[in-house]
Amino acid sequence: MITLRPHQIKCKQEIYESLNLGYNNVLAVLPTGAGKTLIKASITKDYVKQGKTVILFAHRDVLLGQISKSLCLMKVKHSFIASVKAVKNITNANVEDFNDSFNDETSRAIVASVPTFLQRLKKGTLNQLLPMCNLWLLDEAHHMVNDSMWDKCTRSLINAKGIGVTATPVRCDGKGLGSIADGRFDKLVVGANMGELIQQGYLSPYKIFVPPTILDVSNVKITSGGDFNQKSLHEATDKHQITGDAVSHYLSLAEGSRAITFTVNIAHAEHVAKEFNLNGVPSVALSSNSSEIEIRKGLKAFTEGKILNLVNCDLFGEGYDCPSVACVIMLRKTESYGLFKQQFGRCLRVAEDKHYGILIDHVGNVTRHCTHGEPHDDPAWTLLSSKSMNVDATVKIGRICPNCFSYYVPTIKNKFVCKDCNHEETKDETNKRQLEFQANDGKLVEMTVDFIENLMRERNKVDQDVSEFKRNLINAPMVVRNSAVNRHIRRLNAQFTLRDKIQKWCEKLAIQTGFTPKIIQREFERTYGVNILKAQVLSERLALDLIDRIKL
Repeated sequence: MITLRPHQIKCKQEIYESLNLGYNNVLAVLPTGAGKTLIKASITKDYVKQGKTVILFAHRDVLLGQISKSLCLMKVKHSFIASVKAVKNITNANVEDFNDSFNDETSRAIVASVPTFLQRLKKGTLNQLLPMCNLWLLDEAHHMVNDSMWDKCTRSLINAKGIGVTATPVRCDGKGLGSIADGRFDKLVVGANMGELIQQGYLSPYKIFVPPTILDVSNVKITSGGDFNQKSLHEATDKHQITGDAVSHYLSLAEGSRAITFTVNIAHAEHVAKEFNLNGVPSVALSSNSSEIEIRKGLKAFTEGKILNLVNCDLFGEGYDCPSVACVIMLRKTESYGLFKQQFGRCLRVAEDKHYGILIDHVGNVTRHCTHGEPHDDPAWTLLSSKSMNVDATVKIGRICPNCFSYYVPTIKNKFVCKDCNHEETKDETNKRQLEFQANDGKLVEMTVDFIENLMRERNKVDQDVSEFKRNLINAPMVVRNSAVNRHIRRLNAQFTLRDKIQKWCEKLAIQTGFTPKIIQREFERTYGVNILKAQVLSERLALDLIDRIKL
């Protein structure tokens, strides 16, 4: 028997309160490693005691096995709607772990595979069960939007309320999980956050390292689902230098630790595992195409320490629970905030002799997604469309130490001292880092020599003395000449004010940061969307608009 921790009890109570207030479907958010499966098992036990029928859904066999294990810990008998093979593997594992399969076909607790349930639903073999269900529980509930297989399964339970759990209620396609958006949930409950659980000792502290990378995704397209095209991403990522860097940095930062490496696809996983093995790090490549025997064998060897690195593709990002994982190696770049946090969380389980988890990011996921504060911080969750929560890659919260590549959040503005090696950035290093950031931002327009010369000629026209401007219009009609002169004077005045304000903005930034003039000019362009030279030829209207936007 196992008892719930305080944050799990609190979350469970808030779920019950929401259901009692009349909400039909509640989404509970707790970070990876917070024990969401145990909360579901405890709720199931409560309902079964009341003679109610509960169906616990998951879409992968590894998740079904963990749900079943949590029910065993709560001593709840349960049956299955899953493939014969999955049921056999799960119950055999339960007998090995608990000396009891806890499988009872008459139980009101049912562990259901989403694909298998959907197949039987279409065949009509579940018609008698459907109206009997009082509650459904869904693992990894961020998958459930309208017309998905998760939605079709739960919507068939016409008399049941629902509870979904997830670590990240956000989707890469931006769809909202709320019933007034693209999903089913009426109420969102946040049980705890990662920072709280680290402070309380339920999750491990961590260190993050972001070594330099040659990965270039500028030609990798984004799919309709919102993430990188897998085939193109594989071509960009599966390079010997990137893999070699992953091996060398593991050996220097986490040698001997058990690691999970996330790769783009199966071929990439195999190449990476081969390289680690050649360098003396026992590794195995696993994927959803691996047989159940291969996966169980690999996990057993990993748990026993015979294998140090589980190199995988889309297998252990969700639901895999192994506290001994001390290191996560990211070799798959993703636009999905949820996927990033799921993978990050794999090294945060608490284990004996594990002082902290290590994340080694070779593909820029950390700088892409950690824009809400510390890496463990999340945005304010919502059931509405998550497009408004898409992280801005130009927001700089953290810092990468140029000495040891440790990622940290500075505590003093414009003073960059690494928390890991205590290296303090020099002015040259700070300027170099800012230039690299500006170059990667994608907002700066490269100007050719001819383009600059044309701008200088245009600026000379803008700055033309009024008396000279009048002389050039000597043959124009009086009305035309007066109108043109007035426009020229207004433009000159606007430009005088604008240039003065730009100068003050640049001087202020120089004092604050110590950046070089080139960096400051590029930072102005990055901030306001216009190059300083181009700003000096703006029309009166555009100049006045820019004056209003510049903040001093």
